[in-house]
Amino acid sequence: MKKRVLSLLLALALLLTALPRLSLPARAEDDPVYSGECGAQGGNLTWSFDPDAGLLSLSGAGAMADYHVYNRVFPPWYDFRESITAVSLPEGLTCLGQCAFSDCSALSSVKLPDSLTEIRGGAFQYCSALSSVVVPGSVTLIGPSAFLSCSALSSVTLPDNLAELSGSAFQFCTALRSFSFPQS
Repeated sequence: MKKRVLSLLLALALLLTALPRLSLPARAEDDPVYSGECGAQGGNLTWSFDPDAGLLSLSGAGAMADYHVYNRVFPPWYDFRESITAVSLPEGLTCLGQCAFSDCSALSSVKLPDSLTEIRGGAFQYCSALSSVVVPGSVTLIGPSAFLSCSALSSVTLPDNLAELSGSAFQFCTALRSFSFPQS
């Protein structure tokens, strides 16, 4: 009798531990997440990615969070970096975070908003399909390695009130043929 009760209790315990695994989650852990938050403290920026169009869209206002690819602090869309062909940035965005679009090798199109004041270090590094950039007049700082190794980048226009251009901002941009410096 004791053996039957013990066997029954063990079977019940096993069943109870298996129950949570029997219910399927709404999203499997391995399924990709195509949206989320990306604002720095005080910023209310969100992002979404349309894999069919290759479009990464940001919305909201404020500064974007900084990321550090070399320290393995990746932007939330980093898993899609090779599929991103275009980026849509909202008016109200004030700062592109460090390494924001690093390694987006298929990124060929980006229009920077007039509200942007900073492009931090490594923001577009290794975007090998990016061919031209017009930096809006509101930008006062372009950080180190901001466009490092953008090998297709052939045309850059900088604004007159640019206060700081880091020395390595356009390093290894081998296709660069047209570069408009500000008068200042």
